[in-house]
Amino acid sequence: MYPAFQKVIHHLIREPSLFSGFRQQFDPEDRDPLSIPRNLNAAFFITLSGSSLSHPATGYLATMERDSRWGAVAGVYLQAIDAIEKEITRAGDDDAWLAKAMGDLTDYLASHPDMSDPGTVERFHRVFFPEAVGLEEEGSGGREEAVLALRGKRWVSIDQLNPSPVSEPHREVLFTSNVLLTLPLHEEQFASLSPDLRNKVEAVSGEEQRHWYDHPTPGVSTGTVTRQFTV
Repeated sequence: MYPAFQKVIHHLIREPSLFSGFRQQFDPEDRDPLSIPRNLNAAFFITLSGSSLSHPATGYLATMERDSRWGAVAGVYLQAIDAIEKEITRAGDDDAWLAKAMGDLTDYLASHPDMSDPGTVERFHRVFFPEAVGLEEEGSGGREEAVLALRGKRWVSIDQLNPSPVSEPHREVLFTSNVLLTLPLHEEQFASLSPDLRNKVEAVSGEEQRHWYDHPTPGVSTGTVTRQFTV
């Protein structure tokens, strides 16, 4: 099933509206600090797609793995490519229905390259988001039926009260959030911090980055104007 998966990725990275053209982003001759992360990311997706450009892209990742500064990052990408291939292959071997759905998707993409095509969307859902199958059907009640079916799976039955109920929520319940705190985006944001916190943040800002997070925006920056985020 992995070759079919590669074809799907190949189709996705060709779609400018989705990924801004990874082929255009990959330019190993650019070696400034902002271009290298872009090249690493583009090389990852190009390699994952199994396209004709995968050889120079894979070579780039292997070369950068030996780089003193970017080696760890390139290594993560190479490990991910290997892990994804093993996982997709194993999933196809264990699930004949999934393997067939992936094959149907690639066959359909060959003659229906438009990502807005309802048939394309439906086939993507079958493989990557089964809960959404039927949501795009018009005039058949498919969306309402799918929503009701999904809600039905989430019902739970309570047949008795908890013999040890929570009595002190502030002590017994751990409240968490997925808020991401990072360094201020701009110099002027440091001014809004207390002197003690500002000294600590400035010290951290001079360190090498040790942790990474996946988020579509820079996250909630320390010192950001309160009204600009929901926290």
